[in-house]
Amino acid sequence: MNSTDSTTETQFVPTAELVGGEAMDVAMEAETVADNLDANELQFFDHDDGVKRGSWVFRCFGWCGRAATSLFGFCSVVVLVAMAACIPVVQVLSLGYLLEVSGRLARGGKFRDAMAGMGKASVLGGILLGCWLSMIPLRVVSSFWYDAHLIAPLSNQTQFLRGVQLVLMVITFAHLFSAVACGGKLRYFLWPLIAPFSLGVWAVRRMSGLPIFKKIMQVTLGWCAPRVVADISAVKPFADWFVPAILWKRIRAGNMYARSRDAVWNFAASLRLPYYFGLGFKGFLGTAMWLLVPSSLFILAGQTTGPPSVLLTLGGFLIGVPVFASLLFLQTHFATDGKLSRFVQIRKVFRVFGRAPLAHVFSLLIVFVLSVPLFLAKIELIPFELMWVLSLLFVVLSFPGRLLVGWAYRRGQRNQARSRWWLKYPFVLLTGPLSVAFVGLYFIFRYVSWHGSYSFVENHVFLFPAPFWL
Repeated sequence: MNSTDSTTETQFVPTAELVGGEAMDVAMEAETVADNLDANELQFFDHDDGVKRGSWVFRCFGWCGRAATSLFGFCSVVVLVAMAACIPVVQVLSLGYLLEVSGRLARGGKFRDAMAGMGKASVLGGILLGCWLSMIPLRVVSSFWYDAHLIAPLSNQTQFLRGVQLVLMVITFAHLFSAVACGGKLRYFLWPLIAPFSLGVWAVRRMSGLPIFKKIMQVTLGWCAPRVVADISAVKPFADWFVPAILWKRIRAGNMYARSRDAVWNFAASLRLPYYFGLGFKGFLGTAMWLLVPSSLFILAGQTTGPPSVLLTLGGFLIGVPVFASLLFLQTHFATDGKLSRFVQIRKVFRVFGRAPLAHVFSLLIVFVLSVPLFLAKIELIPFELMWVLSLLFVVLSFPGRLLVGWAYRRGQRNQARSRWWLKYPFVLLTGPLSVAFVGLYFIFRYVSWHGSYSFVENHVFLFPAPFWL
C-alpha cells in the first residue's frame, strides 16, 4: 500500500444531508474506492495474475476465485465482529460496524457495498486462519512432550520430544514470518503442502510456451479453443508466486523492513477503527438515551410489588412501544452522517417512513422475528472462553435486520412522493402490535434471563450484538 491510497481513505467523510440521488452516488463511490484500495494486496485467492484472460475457462476460474474471496471476506467480517462484541470497550466497534452497514444502504448504496471492508477482513481472516493451521504440528508435539514430561521428566523420549518441540518452534516462527512478509495470503501459509501441485502446474505451463509444445497445442487444441492455448502459455514469473522466491526477492531488494512497516501502518490506518469506534460510541449514547426511561421503569417494576409495580410496568409499556417501533430507524437516520442530533429528528424519520411504509414494516418484522431465538441464548451463562462462539449466532442474525432497515430507509429516501394516507397510516398502526409483542417478550424474558431484571440493559437488538456485556 502506498501513502496516496491511505490519504484517499482518510479523506472520506460521509455526506451531511441526503438531498438527492446524485449526492448519494458520489458518497457511495468514495466509500467503494476507499474500501477497495490496493485490491491486488487484498486478494485472498490468486485469481488475477495481471494477465487479461480471453478464454471462458480461465474467466470461470477467475469468477470462482472472486466469489470465494467475497465469501471468505463475509465470513471473516462476521467472525471479527463477533469476537469484538465479546471484548469490553472493543465491542463498541461491533455496534459501529452494524450501524455503518445500515448507513451505507441508507445513503443510497447497494447491498454489495453495505458490507464494508470485506477485502481487508479477508486479509486479517486469512492471517489468523493461516497462523492457526500452521501451529497445529507444534501444538501436537507440545501436547506429546507435556504428557511425557508428566510421566517421566528425565526419560530419553521426553528429552527427544523437547528437542523436536524447540526445532518446530524455530521452523514455525520462520514459516509464519515468511508468509506474512510475502503478503499474508492463506496460500502462503500452506505453500509447503501445495508446492508440489503448484510447481507441477507451473512447469507444465512453462513447457507449453516452448515452440515444439506450443505447435502441438495449436494443432490439437488451437483449432477449437485458441484462447485457451494463449492463456495456458501465459505464466507468472517464478518469483511472483513461490513463497521462498518472493521472500528472497524482497530480501535482495534491501527495503523489506521499510516496505513491510509502511504496508502494516497503511493497512491499519485503512481499517478506519477510530471512525467505527466513534460511530458506535455515539450510537450507543443516542440509543441508551431512548432506552433509559422504559428500561428503568421495567427494572423498578421488578424491584417493587403491588400497585406501584403495575403502574411502573404499564408506564414502561406505554413508553417502550413507540420507542421500540422507531428506534431502529432513528439509528439508521443517525448512521447516514454520524451526527448525534439525528436521534431527536423523529419527524424526518416519520417522513421517510411515510414514503415506503411497507418496506419499513417488513424490515421491522424481520428484525423482531430474528431477535426472538437470541433471547433463549441468555437463559444460561456460558464460560467467557466460548462467548465469541455464541456471539457468532447473534451477529449472523443481526446482519439481515440491519441490511433490511437500511434498505427500507433508502427506499423512503429515494421515493419523493408520499404514500396516500389510507396506505400510510394502516402500516403505521401495524407497527403498534409488532412493538407491543416485542416489548411483551422483552418483559417476560427477564424471568428466565441469567441477569434477571438487569437484562433490560442488554438489548441485543439496539445495542451491542453480544449475549452479555455487563
